[in-house]
Order: sequence, then C-alpha cells, then structure tokens
Amino acid sequence: MSYLTSLQASQLLTIASCSCCAFFLVGFFCWSLWRTLQEGFRYLRRLHQVPCDRCRYFTGEQLLKCTVHPCKAFSEAAIDCLDFEMKPSGVSTMPYRRCQTNVDKERSLSQQMSQQNR
Repeated sequence: MSYLTSLQASQLLTIASCSCCAFFLVGFFCWSLWRTLQEGFRYLRRLHQVPCDRCRYFTGEQLLKCTVHPCKAFSEAAIDCLDFEMKPSGVSTMPYRRCQTNVDKERSLSQQMSQQNR
C-alpha cells in the first residue's frame, strides 16, 4: 500500500512539474509574441515618417525613385533628408498615369493625322 502512495506522489510531482513547465513555455511564447508585435508596429510607425512619396524629387519609377538621393529613397535614412521639398499640388508622379497620358496623346495625334489625310 505504501508503494502505491509513493508512486502516486511521484506521479503527482511529475504532473505538477510538467504543468509548470508547460505554463512557463506558453507564457514565454505569449510574451515573445507581444514584444515582437510591439517592435514591428514601432518599426512601421518609423517607416511611415519617410516623406519620399510627397517630395518633388520622387519620380515614381521603380529603378530611380529619387533623383537627388537614389540610395536613400524610401529608407530610414530619408526621414531627415535635407533636400526634401514638398511636391507641388496637382503634380502626379505615378508612372502608369504618365504612360496612360502619353498613350492618350499618341491616340489623339494619330486621329488628327488620319483626319487631315482624308
């Protein structure tokens, strides 16, 4: 009978220690996840301070994003850019819009040429 009680006591001790370890691991995982999310949001807030998309030197092109500092464009180094100048209102730097505008101009020119040839 005493053998069974000592076996039950060792099983209870094992269960308790495993439960504590599991609780600690889950707690550590949750804490680590929380810290990682905080750091990620802090980094995103920092990157949202980059003013490149509002700068007059921003080209909107994939290969040359900034004509003044192409290596700094859209990085943390561009946050305190000394050459930043606010883009004039109404100026679009989106390349697809410029391409579409050029296509529209070519179409209108070809239509005018075809009308003149008639």
